[in-house]
Amino acid sequence: VARLEQALAALAGGEEDAELAVVTAQLGRFLLFSSRDEEAAPHLERALDLAEALDLPETLAQAMNSKAVLVQRRDRLFESRVLLEGALELALSHNLHAAALRAYNNLSVNMLWADLFAEDNALEERALEHARRVGDRAWEAQFVRGIGGHLFWLGRWDEALARSDEAAQLAPELTSQGVDNTSISIHCERGELTRAREVLSQTAAGESEDAQRLAVYATAEARLLRVEGKSVEAQAAAERALATSREQGVTSLVFKLSLFEALEAALERGDTTRADELLATLAPLKPGQRTPFLRAIQAEFQARLGALQGDADVEAQFTSAEAFYRDLQGPFDTARVELHHAEWLIAQERVDEAHVLLAAARETFERLHATPWLQRLEAAEASTPAQTPA
Repeated sequence: VARLEQALAALAGGEEDAELAVVTAQLGRFLLFSSRDEEAAPHLERALDLAEALDLPETLAQAMNSKAVLVQRRDRLFESRVLLEGALELALSHNLHAAALRAYNNLSVNMLWADLFAEDNALEERALEHARRVGDRAWEAQFVRGIGGHLFWLGRWDEALARSDEAAQLAPELTSQGVDNTSISIHCERGELTRAREVLSQTAAGESEDAQRLAVYATAEARLLRVEGKSVEAQAAAERALATSREQGVTSLVFKLSLFEALEAALERGDTTRADELLATLAPLKPGQRTPFLRAIQAEFQARLGALQGDADVEAQFTSAEAFYRDLQGPFDTARVELHHAEWLIAQERVDEAHVLLAAARETFERLHATPWLQRLEAAEASTPAQTPA
């Protein structure tokens, strides 16, 4: 930022040319990376004016990319998507590969924030094809890892791990700079904690100056600490991630994941007060900010908290959470809620209904080799009275 500010000062008073447009667009972009959004906005608007007036398609596409990031952080996902689709179309029509790959990436992030997981998977496949065609190994690795994330959500865990390994081989620096959240999550849910800790230790993202990367690291760390039984440390990590990611917008995926981890850690500690406080922060949100994944998280934890507090609408909240996760094509999350729901039904002595949910959850956990969850499920089954054969 400092170098670009000096360059812009040196160009001041001169002709409004392509060089000025490029420097202005880049300054706006790097101010965004520094989380200085208000300072970035006027530079991006000036760059857009210059790029369109001077017929500079690459600068225009890059500035549209950056403005899309700016409005997305303000939870204006549709407006951001329109800008990104326009930037991608412009870049592709002029064979501007760097701008196109950046637009593919940012559009993918937008779809993730909007919980459009199936659409995003198709987009990432197109992006991967483009990166391979133009020979950009770094972007190829990025999109391979992104596809792995979708496969994790869709319950295709072995394929997801294979994609993560492929990405690491394509671009080893990706392992040290980013966080392989997919591998860490799978190893955690399978009880492979030593392997999860090894993957997390391979990245230096926890020392990054990038706020979003720090939030992703803290979220992954919170998940691992939680399954290691360190709920106090897990909540501290999740709260750090939550505070940082909220600046990115409440629709951001890392905000949702860090909120989930903070709620999980609070309940494991028996801190229902903190869980209530976290859920209360969602009350002021507007309808457009409540994406399906956020609604699913909210319904799940309202049900689980309500089960502890004896609320009347527990059944409805569990059913809503299951429906949200099922619509999002997330089999593991659906099975997790089914297990929590079944445990509550058993406590209500509604054993037959609980067994239906346990059978569905068992099928998913067995397919995913989610050993800790299978053990918990078997403990729930063992707590029910033996059923008399018909």
